[in-house]
Amino acid sequence: MLHDLDSEAALDPARVGAKAAWLGRARRARLPILPGLVVDSAASLEHMSLGAKILADRGSGGARLAMTAAPPPLADELVARAGQLGEVLVARSSTGLEASGEWSGAFTSYLEVSPAELPRAVTGCWASAFSVAALERQSATGVDPGSVSMAVLVQPAIEPEAGGTARLETDGTVVVNGVKGSPAPLLQGWASGHSGPELVEVMGVEAIERVEAILREAHEATGANRCEWALLDGEVWVLQLGQAVPREPPRRIDPGPIDPRLTRIARIVIGYGEEAWERYLVEMGVGHSIDKVLLGPDPGPALDAIDRMTRTARRRAGELLEPAGQPDIEHQGRRRGVGRWEPLVASVVLGTGDRVQGTPASAGMGAGVSTRPGDFRVPLPSRSVLAAGQPVPNLAPLLWDAAAIVTETGSPAAHLFESARALRVPAVCGVTIPPGDLIVAVDGQDGVVATISLHGEDDV
Repeated sequence: MLHDLDSEAALDPARVGAKAAWLGRARRARLPILPGLVVDSAASLEHMSLGAKILADRGSGGARLAMTAAPPPLADELVARAGQLGEVLVARSSTGLEASGEWSGAFTSYLEVSPAELPRAVTGCWASAFSVAALERQSATGVDPGSVSMAVLVQPAIEPEAGGTARLETDGTVVVNGVKGSPAPLLQGWASGHSGPELVEVMGVEAIERVEAILREAHEATGANRCEWALLDGEVWVLQLGQAVPREPPRRIDPGPIDPRLTRIARIVIGYGEEAWERYLVEMGVGHSIDKVLLGPDPGPALDAIDRMTRTARRRAGELLEPAGQPDIEHQGRRRGVGRWEPLVASVVLGTGDRVQGTPASAGMGAGVSTRPGDFRVPLPSRSVLAAGQPVPNLAPLLWDAAAIVTETGSPAAHLFESARALRVPAVCGVTIPPGDLIVAVDGQDGVVATISLHGEDDV
C-alpha cells in the first residue's frame, strides 16, 4: 500500500495516479525530483465508498467529515516511513483523472505537514473528491462520486526562492512563468506572476535557462511538455510534470469591414439563441438559403433581402422569439459546443465593439452574453462568457459549456487556464468586463476582448 517513488510500482498510474507516475519516471531518468512516498490508490477505496454512501443523506460536508474521521489504512507505517523524508512534508492528490488538464487543481494538497499529521492529510486529500467544486466537475464530466480511487504523494516540503510553471511549445520554445517564493499563488490564480525580463529580475538568467533545459530533458525522457518548478539555493526542482494541450491557431473569420446590420443579427442570435434565430429566418421565408449567404464571405445580399422583408413579416416572425435563458433540463450536463453562428457573432463584436487588450491564456474565439458566476452555481446559460475576478480553481466546473472566460487578474499559468486549454475554451486574463447586459467576444490567441450592448433598436 506504500510505495517509494523510486520503486517499480511508482511507474504505474493505476496504482499511484498520474502525478506520482510522471515524477517516478522522471526520477528514473535522473531529473531533479524530490524523493517521495506514495499511498496506493487502492487504500482509498473504502473511504471513497463511505463518502458516496454519506453524500446522498448528508451532502458534501457530511461526506467529507465522515471520511476525515476514519483513519486511513497503515497509518502507523505511513508516519514512520514518511518521517524518513523530513520533519515538514507535503501531501498531494494523485489520480488517473489528473492526467487530463481539465482536472487541473481539482483536488486538495496539504503543505507543511508533520509526519504525525500525515494520516489526517491523506484522508483530507481523499475527502476533497467530495468538495462542492469537485462534485460539480465530476457531474459535468459524467464521473460518479466515489468511483475514482486516489493515491497520495508525500514529499519533503521546501521553501523556494521562486517557483512557477514552464511549457514547451510546438515550435520548441519554452515559456516560463514564475513568482517569488512558493508557486502556489500563481497556480491558484491569486498572483499574475512574471515572465520575460520581469522574471529575470526575480531569479536570474541562469536559473531560467536551467528550467528550460530541464523541461526539454523531461520531454525527451518522458514526453512531458509542462512542469511546475521551484528554485532553492540555486537548484531547480521539478514539482510536477504533465502533458498540456498544444496550442493551436483558432478558427478565424476575417470579414473585412463589418456591415452595421450584422450587429443586429448578432444581438438576436445571442439574445434569443441560434435555434430561435433560424426559425425566425424560416418564418420570413428566407431560412433555407439566406443563412448560407449570411455566413459566407459577402453577407451583403442576404442583409439586403432581410431589409426588403415587410415590417409585418418581421413582426410575425419576431413573435417566435423568446429570450434565451437557462438550458433545458434535458441538456444539462451535456456539452453543446460552438454553434455555427457563434464565429460570425465573435467576428462582428471584435470588429465593431469596444476592444480591450489583455493577456492570452487559452487560444480560440468565442462569443456570448457576459455572466458573472459569483455564486459558482451550475449550470449557467449555455455558451456564456464568464467574467470573473481571479482564475480560481473553483470556477472550473463552469467551463464545461462556456463560450470563453475573462478574468481581471491572474496568469496563464493558473490551474484554471490549464483546464480551459484542455477543454478548448478561449481565455484572456487582465481584462475587466464592465457591468450590464453585454455580448462579449474573446480572441484567446491575441488576448483581445470586445463588447457591445446586448440590446439595440429594431433588433427584430
